[in-house]
Amino acid sequence: YLAYGIQHAWLRDGDIDTVARHAEYVLFRQGVYPNSHIEEPPPPGGRQFSVYPPYAFPMLALFFEPGGLIQARILIQQLSIASLVVMGGFAWQTLIPHGPTVAMLGAVAGAAMAGNGTAVMVGQFSIICMGLIVLQIVCIQRQRPVAAGICWALAMIKPQIALPFGILFLFP
Repeated sequence: YLAYGIQHAWLRDGDIDTVARHAEYVLFRQGVYPNSHIEEPPPPGGRQFSVYPPYAFPMLALFFEPGGLIQARILIQQLSIASLVVMGGFAWQTLIPHGPTVAMLGAVAGAAMAGNGTAVMVGQFSIICMGLIVLQIVCIQRQRPVAAGICWALAMIKPQIALPFGILFLFP
């Protein structure tokens, strides 16, 4: 699924979310927040509503500067794969006390989800956000609160994914 998603993004320019984020980022760089409910007059170019909160747009520079859309496509795909490796490694370490078979199942479970291919195909940040959440947990376990906070802040580029995990940190 992951290989199909990557192929689709490159051969068919299927990463429509990345293309939409790029257009929104270009508007942001021009000083226009791409949301007609907030920005008056409405943003140019027909984009009437961005699904991203205002604080996310400066973070998009990490993907689009200086190389634009191609750079973002490469970064999203590479960081998505790296995030799946991080999640698999975390699952392995967490589950190895229950035996190697259980640990291996946990290690590959995240990568086996069909939704990963779709996320990479359309150029979404969701896999990356989950990798950052896992890194945050690892940093907390290693008593590195600043690094954990940076991971959390970066994962908040998609608050609908990252925010529910904040509940876990309300309890010891």
